[in-house]
Amino acid sequence: MMGSSSSPNALKPRPATIHAMTAPIVGALNAAFGDRLLSLYLYGSAAHCDMRPDSDIDLMAVFDNVDHPTLEQVRRIQHRFEKLSLSVYSLNNIRQYPTFRRYGLLNGTRHLAGPFCFAQTGGPSDNVNAILNNLYTIRQVARGYLVSGCYGQRAHYQLSLMVKLADHGCLRPLQQWQSLHYPANRNEAIAYFSDCGFASSLLEHASRLTQEEEALRIQLMAGNRQALTRQWLTLNTFAQRIENLLRENVTEKINGIDAACR
Repeated sequence: MMGSSSSPNALKPRPATIHAMTAPIVGALNAAFGDRLLSLYLYGSAAHCDMRPDSDIDLMAVFDNVDHPTLEQVRRIQHRFEKLSLSVYSLNNIRQYPTFRRYGLLNGTRHLAGPFCFAQTGGPSDNVNAILNNLYTIRQVARGYLVSGCYGQRAHYQLSLMVKLADHGCLRPLQQWQSLHYPANRNEAIAYFSDCGFASSLLEHASRLTQEEEALRIQLMAGNRQALTRQWLTLNTFAQRIENLLRENVTEKINGIDAACR
């Protein structure tokens, strides 16, 4: 996972741009649901300032409750807006999430509308649990593909999903936990982890993820699984090393010592 910096095609939307992009959607949801819409969040590339021209607008809506008519109405609204991806949760869904999962769900999002806004920051233990949970997921998926010889439906696409999780669900929250600053974009994260080779390599790989995924797909169609196997091995090693680093440093960090990946 070696390469260049963040893609020049990535956009860095300003608050005014985000408002112009989301205001019509917020208006449609408010008109349809009124007080039933408890909270609306922007997440994904737009919230992280890594948006590309062809990126979806990823929103997460929290309702008082969710039933079939609610889902049908959401579906109709989604079809009115190009590239809108809208995830739906009930209030009970969110409240029943363990703390570390709730953190992973909401961290790095932007609250757009609704009176009910979850706290998006927690103590060090909450942040660490969220990162460790995501690292565990990455290792389990990676090992599953390695055991199977990297056979499986869309194995190259699943690798891309795990790289995204490593970026947005592990390294960026780790940077926030260590520095008390969530990176505005991938370039900030690359700069922060510049002296941590295995972390910066993953971020460089994530910056050209579309091209990497397509290259793997072409090799798989030709019957070559060696490159995919190497990528899964690298990702598994990355997750193990970050987990070891985090576990070694957590006590020092909680005690106020700056234990950084440098």
